[in-house]
Formats: sequence, structure tokens, C-alpha cells
Amino acid sequence: MPNKYNNLSVKYDFAKGHYIPVQGASQVQSISLFSEGKTTLEKFHLYGSFNYQRSTEDSTRWAHQSRFNNSSPLYFGSMKNNHYERSVYQINAAISRPMIEHNLPISIGLEYRIGNHFSNNDPRGDIKDFQLNINPAIGYTFGEKLSIGLGYQYGYGREQIGVGYKNSSYTENTVDAQLSNYLITGYGGAQLFQIKNQLRYNNDQNRQYAKFFINYSGLSNANIILALKKGKENELFKRNLTDNPGYNTLMSYEINHTSADLIWYKRGEQAEINFSLNYDYKAGSGYDQELAGVNYINDEECYGLKIYYTLKGKNGLINNLNFGVQHIENVKRDGNNGIDISFNRIKLNAGWGINKPLKKNHSIGAGISTFYILKTSSTFLAPIENENIFFNSVMYPDYLFYTSNNYSVALSADYSFPSFKGIQTSIKLSGNYIQRLGNYIDLQRTILNTPGKDRFSSNISLNLYF
Repeated sequence: MPNKYNNLSVKYDFAKGHYIPVQGASQVQSISLFSEGKTTLEKFHLYGSFNYQRSTEDSTRWAHQSRFNNSSPLYFGSMKNNHYERSVYQINAAISRPMIEHNLPISIGLEYRIGNHFSNNDPRGDIKDFQLNINPAIGYTFGEKLSIGLGYQYGYGREQIGVGYKNSSYTENTVDAQLSNYLITGYGGAQLFQIKNQLRYNNDQNRQYAKFFINYSGLSNANIILALKKGKENELFKRNLTDNPGYNTLMSYEINHTSADLIWYKRGEQAEINFSLNYDYKAGSGYDQELAGVNYINDEECYGLKIYYTLKGKNGLINNLNFGVQHIENVKRDGNNGIDISFNRIKLNAGWGINKPLKKNHSIGAGISTFYILKTSSTFLAPIENENIFFNSVMYPDYLFYTSNNYSVALSADYSFPSFKGIQTSIKLSGNYIQRLGNYIDLQRTILNTPGKDRFSSNISLNLYF
């Protein structure tokens, strides 16, 4: 990011369609405000950003959650479509300073997020969350070609989850399943849970990560960059007692996270190329206090490669091409219910965009991109003798969704122009359509929420640069 850079953006997003996991929302609208800036004050480099997003979901089922913790081993859920409203604020700030002339930079960054999520029809979810991450780092440059950096992240946060009823007669409802609240544990446990003063819990979180970075620029007009990250997050699900300061532990959850990125970047007068290899692995395990053992496994592994190529024409026309392939594997296991489910997919993507400078600092741009997801293998072990409402409503339809093939096509356009003194303005539009290919797998089970066929999303944004 260049020095003395500022950006202010307002964006509206819209998505609609039933080709989604069960715990998604068939229609989502959101508006966001984003601002960031960077400047230098003597030897100090300062960066800051602010993001506010307000969204509405018209039909969220089986998930009274914040959307930031989708692999959670314990949560409340209900069959009824809930209308959710979410407000999320995020503030980032960082400061760095070289300690030896222009070398040995030391930096510290802060990331703070606070959110409020609630539904306005029974059963009413009420979720509040906050997260704080602290990121100190140090670097050193050897000569002019080799730079290394070491970083550390410590973070903590909390989610406070509750479910209530405006109509008090529903609180102990056991007749209308649509208005019943369930406690979901692991990946298969679903217990009808209507105890009034216990429809709440906290999820306390803390995380620690080590980071390593190296940049070598000794090649002809090229850089090689390696970034590594490894650490874990611990989550404690508990219900505070009302008659004393203690609490009951419901479940603990540990996520071990490893990621690696290797990038080769070459820049010339007329062309630039960026080639990257990426790896990301998250291994989650949940310890159930009642079972006195690890009952829940949720693993996700993703690796692939990406290629970006930029060609600059003599007339100022810029062509941007990108290609990528990615392998994704998800594993979900629940020992108490005998569940062992996995799905492997290959994602192929490609895109082409152009940008044409015009007179007086005006420019236009357009782009097209596509991806194709192919299921390569899957396993499904869910004993029918253990079947409950969660199997029929969530597990089965999600298995259909994640083992289906699909494709997507996206179009975008933007127009940039000077608006006020020292301010460059751009308006961007984009739309995306995704559709399932072929039929769903026949599980020969009773499925209550079969996924749909397609989904459409779009956004428009106004961006100011100064």
C-alpha cells in the first residue's frame, strides 16, 4: 500500500437462491462501510482501517450462531425459518518503526471486532460476540536481497448465545416442532431443550499463533516469498450459574491450524506474473464433558495453486488473467452417533479482466470469471438406527450439497473518474450465478430440506481514493 493513501467505500450486497447448506440463508442483503489509510509520521509508519457491516437474513434455520464459528461443536438450533439481523464492527490498527536506520522494523497490530446478531421471530436467537487479536512482529534485511520476519499472534474473545420467546407460552412447547429449540452437540446429537433459565451459554476463546516470513529478491526482477503460520485456538463452552459465580462446563473445543504460502513474483515493463502455492489445514476436536472424551472431529484441508498474469499494452490497455486449481477435503466425525462423513472436491477457476485508461484520469474496466467444482470422492456412514431430526434436517441435505458438482459465472464492470480535488472515484458492479450440475446422490433416507438448484448474488460499490 502506498504511503499517504486513504480509501472510503460503501457497498451493497444481495444474494438469493436455495443452492446453499441448510444453515445458510436463502436471501441475504447487506450494506457495508469501509475506510482505511496509511501514513508516515517521522520514522513511524501508521495504518488503520474501519469496517461496519449490517446484514439481514430472511430464512436462517438450525443455527443460532454468529457466522464466525461454523465448525462449533455445540449450539442451539430450531426448524423454523428465522429472520436474522446482524451488525458487525471491525477496527484494525498497526504501527511500525525501523530501529536501525531503515532496518530492523518492529511493529504491533491490533484487530478488534464486535458483533450483535438477533432474530425477531420465535424462537429468538440473541448472540453477542467480540474478538481481540494482538500481533507483534520483527524483521531484518540482510544486504538488499533477503528479508526475514517473525511474528506472534495472541487473541481472545467471547460469544454469548441465548434463545428466548416473546410469546411465553412457547417456552415449554413440546407439540409444535417448528417452535422447539434443540441443543446440537457434535455432528449428530440433537436434544430437545426448552429449559427456560438454561437457554443460554458462553463460548470463551483464546488463540496463539507463530508466524514466519521470508522474501528473497536476488533473482532477475523477481521475488520469492514464503509465509508460514502455525498455532491453535481453544474454546470453552460453559453456562454460568445464577446462584453463585461458578459455571458448568458443557464442552471444550481445540482447533489446530497450519498454513503455508509460497509465491514467485516477476515484474517487467510490459508484463507481471504471480505464481503461488497455498496450503491450509484446520483440525478441530471437541471434548464432551458428559461422555468424558473426544466425541467430535471436524477437519478441513485445502491446497492448490494460482497464477496471475498482467499484460500492459502500448495503448494503455491492461489485461489481467488468472487461473487456479484447488483441492478441498472435509471430514466430520461423531463418535457418540457413529458418524463418519467426508467429501473431497476439486475447484477449477479462471478469469479475464481488462482496464482501459481514458482522457483526464478516467478509466473503464470489465471482467469475467468462472469456476467449476467437481466431487472426486466421499464417504457416508450414518447408522439409521441412530437417526434423529438433525440427520433428516441438516446432515443428509448438507451431504447432498457438498457432494454435488456445480459451476459459476461472474461478470463485473467499473468506471473510475476524478470527482473532487484530489479525490478519485470509482463505481463497481458485479453479479454471480451458480448452478448445480446433475442430480443429487440418492441416500435412500428421509430428507426434509433438499437443497435447490441455483443461486444469484450481486453487489454495487462506491469507492473514493485520496
